[in-house]
Amino acid sequence: MAIEEQVVRRETVLEVDRGTAWDALRDPRELEGWLADEVELEIVEGAEGVLRWRDGEERAARVEEVAEGRRLALHWWEPGGEPTLVELTLDDVPEGTRLVVIEVPVVQLRIATSAIRTGPAAGPRMAAAAA
Repeated sequence: MAIEEQVVRRETVLEVDRGTAWDALRDPRELEGWLADEVELEIVEGAEGVLRWRDGEERAARVEEVAEGRRLALHWWEPGGEPTLVELTLDDVPEGTRLVVIEVPVVQLRIATSAIRTGPAAGPRMAAAAA
């Protein structure tokens, strides 16, 4: 299956400034209800926690990157499952702040990276740069 078929991308415009939107992304209580029903995760690089949904689904999570006021990246996974990279990005727009959420299975990223490194179009220099 192509990586495009595995990627989930959602976008919405929030009618608040980016600072207000960022404060909401950093607050686990604000994440509850739209990202998960229950969020036990400090939004700090390296922090680990749990997200839960009412239907009993539960995912472990680890914060990978925090770009203050702009971007939050984390991995989450179901028990025994493969991790997924989840990226939340904020951009200024005339109406307020655009929130883009992208979710990509990490295994698909590995496959895509491997294809770039070893594909027919990858010469020795390109393969060396990707390694």
